[in-house]
Amino acid sequence: MQKFIDLRSGGEFVPHSSLVLCLGTFDGVHRGHMALIEETLRQKSLLCDEYPDILGGAWCFSQPPADFLFERSAPHITTLDRKLELFAEAGLDVAVVGDFPSMRRISHVEFINSLLRDGCRCVKAVCGFNFRFGNGALGRPEDLSALPRGCVTLPRVTVGDVTISSSEIRRRITEGRIEEANEMLGRPFSFDLPVIHGKSLGRHLGAPTINQQIPKESLIPAHGVYASRATVGGETYLSITNIGTNPTVSAGDAIHCETHLLNFRGDLYGERVTTELLKFLRPERRFESKTELAEAIASDIASAKKYFDLV
Repeated sequence: MQKFIDLRSGGEFVPHSSLVLCLGTFDGVHRGHMALIEETLRQKSLLCDEYPDILGGAWCFSQPPADFLFERSAPHITTLDRKLELFAEAGLDVAVVGDFPSMRRISHVEFINSLLRDGCRCVKAVCGFNFRFGNGALGRPEDLSALPRGCVTLPRVTVGDVTISSSEIRRRITEGRIEEANEMLGRPFSFDLPVIHGKSLGRHLGAPTINQQIPKESLIPAHGVYASRATVGGETYLSITNIGTNPTVSAGDAIHCETHLLNFRGDLYGERVTTELLKFLRPERRFESKTELAEAIASDIASAKKYFDLV
């Protein structure tokens, strides 16, 4: 029903320490989520005298409930593995990962008493103002006061007058407003994926690319060309990324993610590359010839170099 992950080792463990847990879906682990994590670590520090073994963690589902509740659920901003990495980088000790199908009929009272208090040894919770839980989403933040040390409920986190949320971030990414999305995330939107074989078209057009396959459940950004940054083997390269269907040379609607690394020569097949999208340069379009496409690629590279202040 739920498993416990040691974020320091990546392995599973049997709970033996008291926990303070932030609760949520955490898709994107955005700035609003980071506020929950920071408060969790603060509460851990405040409770350490009373509970010397206390650990700070996050409680989330292995898959968002929307995947099971709706015929068409929202695409994922982050994978579960990436969430766990971000939790660890933020300083949390553990993650508790629930299985929604086996828990969907559990009442909010059972969630508090059986899963959090007894199953997790959770003494205090941290959640957002709009957190809902339990069968029928009947549980409210105030219900978590039943835990031994209660619950801290945080207000909305905003950018300007807009509340930061996963849905607002998704909307901006799919509209090509990547810089606004990145401000809400608190870091660049990225893919961490292996390099696969493509058609080598970029090489023939003078701009060799690495090809990555975006998982079908993941969020697809607006089709077009982006200034980007690629990291592999601890090295980071400025780059330019095209996401779309390659209408000039391809038939069909398969999505391609192709990145040209500036000032890099080499073979990265099979390597995992983290590709961060930094700025939307132009929408995808169909060109009349490969010559026209090559000219557009050269212009895109020049635009990316200008963005990176390389010219």
